[in-house]
Amino acid sequence: MINGVPYIDPSIDDIGVSQLRKLNATDLRKAKKTLVVRDNNEPLAVVLKYEQFLVMQNKLQEALSTVDLLTQKKDAQAVIESLRAAAEGKGVELSDLAPELTERK
Repeated sequence: MINGVPYIDPSIDDIGVSQLRKLNATDLRKAKKTLVVRDNNEPLAVVLKYEQFLVMQNKLQEALSTVDLLTQKKDAQAVIESLRAAAEGKGVELSDLAPELTERK
């Protein structure tokens, strides 16, 4: 993982289609590495833990949302102005705006 984001490691395990057929749910739960399923040395599919998939999907959605925000000229300008104001010490403390967000539980 890089910064909590799973990635496809180049040291993954390769398995053939026939080996995949032999795996059961217990084997898949125990798998530590991402598996690349191959047929005649051609990659066909990638098998990874569902939790890893969900994290990757979430990070992808975050990235797409950021790209969308920054491609909207008006929104991008607002972000730039906000960052500039924060760097200059201007702005409002989060605790003043929404104290419930800064309370420790």
